[in-house]
Amino acid sequence: MASKAIILGASGLIGSNLLPFLLKNDGIESVTVFVRKELQNKNDKLKQEITDFKDLEILKSKIDADIIFCCLGSTKSKTPDLAKYRRIDHDIPLFFAQEGLNRGTFQYHVVSALGANSNSSNFYTRMKGEIEKDLKNLNYPSLYIYQPSFLEGDRKE
Repeated sequence: MASKAIILGASGLIGSNLLPFLLKNDGIESVTVFVRKELQNKNDKLKQEITDFKDLEILKSKIDADIIFCCLGSTKSKTPDLAKYRRIDHDIPLFFAQEGLNRGTFQYHVVSALGANSNSSNFYTRMKGEIEKDLKNLNYPSLYIYQPSFLEGDRKE
């Protein structure tokens, strides 16, 4: 039976490379992306939810997937306000993970960072360590945490 997937961060470096792979995959029935601006991709399997992520409660009913891929992330130069930065890299991913689990999602993938450590004095590595720890505490049936070092590729910004 084919699975339904969600991608958070489908317009970013990692998510934009993951999306075509999932759309071509016969084991994936549908892919829902939560994005700020509509993507140019056109595919019968693709559903786009346009959101600014400000009111997460209204998104609850749209979280319907077997698998969630969280590729959300920002940079300090793009998001200098640390509270907003944390919301993007921690709070939104955790919200989707919890709601997905409540609605039957059995697999969650998240892009973290090399050196993630919830006890770090560095904001970024501490935040990444905290999201890893918080996701582990949800006891997902299948949780995949990826810790790349430097992300290299063509970025849209």
